[in-house]
Amino acid sequence: MTLPLSRTGTIRLQLRPGHDPERILDRLARALREVRAKEVRREPGAVVFVGGMFRRVPRSNLLGPIGWGRIEVVRQPTHVEVRYRLVFTELIAMTIIPFGVMSGPLVAGGPGHWLSLAVPMTGVCAVALGVSIAIALVRFPAFIRREGGVAGSTTVTA
Repeated sequence: MTLPLSRTGTIRLQLRPGHDPERILDRLARALREVRAKEVRREPGAVVFVGGMFRRVPRSNLLGPIGWGRIEVVRQPTHVEVRYRLVFTELIAMTIIPFGVMSGPLVAGGPGHWLSLAVPMTGVCAVALGVSIAIALVRFPAFIRREGGVAGSTTVTA
C-alpha cells in the first residue's frame, strides 16, 4: 500500500439559484481565507490554496494536515460539480523525517534494540498520519458543502 500523497473527490450539487460556479468559488475562496490559509489564489474556474502545519492556527484547523489544494467548480446540464484535490506531502514528510532522525540512536543500539522499538514507533507514526488524513478527508467535503452555500449535495470520492 502506498502513502496517500494526495486525494481527489467530487461533490455534486443540485442546480439551484446561487449555484453559479464563479459565485461558489468566490464563497469558497473567502472561506479559505477565514480559516487562515497561507495563500488563496483565485484562477478562472478554480481556487488554489496553501494550508499546512506551519501557520499560527489551532491544531484543529481544517487546513492543518493539507499542504495545498485545488478546488474547481464545473456546471453540468443537471447539476454543479465541485472537484477538489488535497495534497498531504508536508504532513507525511513531517511525520516520517522525525521518525528517521529518532531511528539513528536505535540502530546504533544494535539489532535487538532496534527491532524492539521499530514496530511500535512505526505503528504510532502510521496511526497518527492515518488519523490526521482521515479527519481531513471527512471535514473538507463538509466544509465545501457548508461554505459553498449548498444543501442537498452528494459526495463522490475518486
